[in-house]
Amino acid sequence: MKISLKFWVAIFSLLFAGWGTSVVQGETSSDRPFYEYKGNYDEEATTLKKKFFKKFGYKLVDLERRWALEEIKVLQLITQLLQDFMLYTTYYLF
Repeated sequence: MKISLKFWVAIFSLLFAGWGTSVVQGETSSDRPFYEYKGNYDEEATTLKKKFFKKFGYKLVDLERRWALEEIKVLQLITQLLQDFMLYTTYYLF
């Protein structure tokens, strides 16, 4: 019974990929410290989303994962800059 070259390549690549990820990570999950957020993360995110809705009129919806605080802050900054740019361009174009 002859085993094809494709089969051996697939087996070795799977073995190497599994070994490589453990080497790259270099530590087990128990070695990593647990990060605990000081304060109420959900309450702060809800507050930022409400402020965003009041300011711009868009509701930020949680889909597969929740919004991070930094994401909301960056989105608020970008939306403000976009509004300013649109106001500036419409003022000088018309």
